[in-house]
Amino acid sequence: MTAERATTYLGDLRAKWEQLAELDPLWAVWTDPAHKGQRWDPDAIYKIGEREVARLMRELDRRGYQFPHSAALDFGCGVGRLTRPLARRFEHVIGLDISAVMVDFARTETVEPNCVYAVNPDADLRDYGTRSFDFVLCRNVLQHMAPGLIEGYLSEFVRVLSGEGLLVFQLPSTRKRDGKDSKEWAALGTALDRDGYPRMDMYGIKRRKVAAIIEHSGGRVEETWTDPTAVGWDGYIYLVRRGAAGDVSA
Repeated sequence: MTAERATTYLGDLRAKWEQLAELDPLWAVWTDPAHKGQRWDPDAIYKIGEREVARLMRELDRRGYQFPHSAALDFGCGVGRLTRPLARRFEHVIGLDISAVMVDFARTETVEPNCVYAVNPDADLRDYGTRSFDFVLCRNVLQHMAPGLIEGYLSEFVRVLSGEGLLVFQLPSTRKRDGKDSKEWAALGTALDRDGYPRMDMYGIKRRKVAAIIEHSGGRVEETWTDPTAVGWDGYIYLVRRGAAGDVSA
C-alpha cells in the first residue's frame, strides 16, 4: 500500500470508528447483539476483559512462555477492555487506538495509574522505538482493516518487540464459504446496518502469508491457536518472538 493510499484509507477508517465510538463505544469493542444500543454496562465489559487476559496469561504460562513484565502495548485498545487488565500485570502499559473518542472513554474509566492511552493516526508506530515493549497484544483489531495496512502493522509489532518479548495477535485467515482470503487492496465499505450503525469491514490473510510477513520483519511464529471469534472465517491467534527460527539470541 502506497503512503498516499494509506493516508486516505486511515482517514476513512478513523471516521468510521469515531462514528461507532460516538454511537455505541462499548458495543463496538464487544459486539454482542443483545447489548447493541448502549446496553452494555462498563463494569461488565471490563470484567470480560479481565477474564480474557487472565485466561491468556494462564495458557501462556502453561505452555512455558516467559517474558519480562516491564512494558506492554495494547494496539487497538478501544475503551481499554484489555489495557486495564494488562496494567495489573505489567509495570507500564500503553493503549493505542485510531479513535480519539475511544481513547477519551478509556481514560475516563481507567483507574490504574500505570496505564496510558494515546491516539495513533499513522500507518506505523513511529513514536515508539525498536524493542520498546516486552508484550504486544492485538485482539479483534487487524481484521477491520485492509491487508496492505495489516502487513505494515505486523512489521511494526515485531520492530517494537523487546528481545525477550512476546507478540500475541489474532487474525482471520480464510472465509468459510470459499476458502479465500482478502484481496491485497480492498476499498473501505460505507454500508450502514438497518439501525444506522456503520458496518464493520472484515478482512483476512492466509496463515502461511502471515508467517512470511513476520519472518520478513525479523520475527518467527512460535505457534498458532485456532480462533473462532470472527464469524464466517477461519482464523488464528499467533504467538511471535523476535529472530529467525532457531535463533535464540535475537
